[in-house]
Amino acid sequence: MIKKDLVITYSYAKAEFVKRHLKDFGLNAFTKCVTLESLYTDELDEFMLTYIIKQELGDVECSDFIYAYRQDLDIKDEYKDSFLKVKKACDKLRKRFNLKCGFADVSDFNDIYVDEFYVDNICLYNNKFEEDFINNLNAKALKKFPKNNQIPKIYTYKDKITSIHEEVKLALSLAREFIQNKFSFRLVATSLSIYSRYFELYKTMAKIDVYSYHKSIVIDNDLLEQKTNAYMKKYEKYFSNLNKDFIKEYLSKNLSKDYPKNGIRLEELSEFIGSNELNERVILLGLDFENFPINSSDNVFLKKDIYKYNSYEFSKAVYENLKQNTKELYLLSTDYLNAKSVAKSIICKDDFTKAKFLKKRVLKDCFAFSPKVAKPVKLECKMSASKYNTLRLCPKRFLYESALGIKNDELEQSDLEPNEKGTIMHSCFEHIVKGWGDSFNKQNLAKNSIDLAFDDFLKKEKNGLKELNIYMKIYKNKLLKGVSNNDEPSVVAKFLKYYEDYRSENNINDTKTEFEFFLDKDLNPSDENNYYIKGFIDRLDIGDDFINIVDYKSSKKDKIDEKRMEQIKSYEDFQLGLYLLYASKKYPNIKYYKASLLTFNTKNLKTEFAFLEYSQEYLKGLEQEIKKLDEFIQKGEFKAKENDNCKYCPINNICDKGANDE
Repeated sequence: MIKKDLVITYSYAKAEFVKRHLKDFGLNAFTKCVTLESLYTDELDEFMLTYIIKQELGDVECSDFIYAYRQDLDIKDEYKDSFLKVKKACDKLRKRFNLKCGFADVSDFNDIYVDEFYVDNICLYNNKFEEDFINNLNAKALKKFPKNNQIPKIYTYKDKITSIHEEVKLALSLAREFIQNKFSFRLVATSLSIYSRYFELYKTMAKIDVYSYHKSIVIDNDLLEQKTNAYMKKYEKYFSNLNKDFIKEYLSKNLSKDYPKNGIRLEELSEFIGSNELNERVILLGLDFENFPINSSDNVFLKKDIYKYNSYEFSKAVYENLKQNTKELYLLSTDYLNAKSVAKSIICKDDFTKAKFLKKRVLKDCFAFSPKVAKPVKLECKMSASKYNTLRLCPKRFLYESALGIKNDELEQSDLEPNEKGTIMHSCFEHIVKGWGDSFNKQNLAKNSIDLAFDDFLKKEKNGLKELNIYMKIYKNKLLKGVSNNDEPSVVAKFLKYYEDYRSENNINDTKTEFEFFLDKDLNPSDENNYYIKGFIDRLDIGDDFINIVDYKSSKKDKIDEKRMEQIKSYEDFQLGLYLLYASKKYPNIKYYKASLLTFNTKNLKTEFAFLEYSQEYLKGLEQEIKKLDEFIQKGEFKAKENDNCKYCPINNICDKGANDE
């Protein structure tokens, strides 16, 4: 048997490049090319780590702790206690079952060739374990492939690209033109996690087979069930309380489908570091400031890992490397993200300025309508009142918005959006309720609550803000009106007066604010590990013999909303029904339950414009309606339903308005 040679490199793209050019690298045809990362195995795998973290810490972002555990990082900040708790549980399981980890034995290979892991002063080792493993090998250096030093012709579009949807459509129309002319090209994005789902939606319409190695956005239920049973059989010996619901939720986020060996691969830009393969044409997407520099990780522990590269320096190096090895470079970048304008990345901004302009394609000539998804679409997704309401209103909108996370991101808006104002308002009310006491200055409480609400808003990283902008200052001043002066009272001033009266009239034993609740498949109270339906309650008051649930709304109402009441009665709106369903099962020995929608954006002090009182008959009907909708989801037929709300729909510009999905 002929002994193979082995090449160890740092990325899948570089390994594939070496395979295609074995002779140029002075290697024989029997050489195996692998990434360093693929040589490392751990019997305490990602699923087991995820389960342990969820059991120990509850509903947290597991990737941070998995990363820290794998790299054996020394955590010294506010995450230390949580990390040590996870580490202790992992070490206990590892010892109990003798779970091993380490690099594969490569002694059976003839010659071992190691790629250079420092490229343009960028360290491409993930950790010290990898570097030590390579340094201890008796290996030869892989031959360097000469740089091409190309000065590429750069092209882009003069007109603004209004959304990621349009950006992907333009990329596909370019790709189809290249295919028709038998031109070679590569399709590259700065982020597969973002762009792969858009290509998945549009590729069939463009009649181009595009695939990526990113996780699938639609899971086949038969495959999911098969994998779930296999996982249950494999892991139940490690965890006595393991259940199928947890496995299904994990797999629905991590299960990848089998990809074809033909077609165009959507590649990630980060894979091109150090690759000197000459490209005829490259279509490059995602060059806006939000996506580029490449977001290497949102990991809270990243700053402690000396082996991780600086995101800006790495992104600049890989972009320049791509330019040097490309003859024609087509740059695409949306000018709008999440309804707000976004600038070009500083790394490639000059190239956009110097680029030759392409004529913007008439996309309707390339795409019959917007995205179509092959039916039936089999989904496994968690539910909520708003998702059920969306499903009743329009199944296609439910599919795009609630299940797949696809939305219209076209319109520019600089002011605070209504939902952002609502978030700040809710936070104000929450802080007032939490700070309520027998002896205190109510005006100071309101002012402090407003300050805290804006602090909460700024702390959310997704807002991208570090200080109040002019629109936020205007809204803050609006909320302060009437709190300690005689101005027309703001919603906060009205809430302060309302809550003072409410507390004086009712004996409240306990109050829960921004309360998260869970129901399982059988519609019984559950927890974050085993839920099917999740919801949020703004305020839940528990008295001696009553429960009062309040949901704050920012819409303007001066009287009972008869239409909303009818929607609640006919099960078109599940929100208040789910509140009472949960409360009546969680707190069964209560005489009176009520849930209501309350607004302070009114000419009155407050307006309760919709409400629901406990009725056993109503809740039984609600459970039956939920069962019907769950059965509908399983059928997987998500056609658009034209209605009066179509023109206001968030996916309006990407919907075929009820056209038949064949």
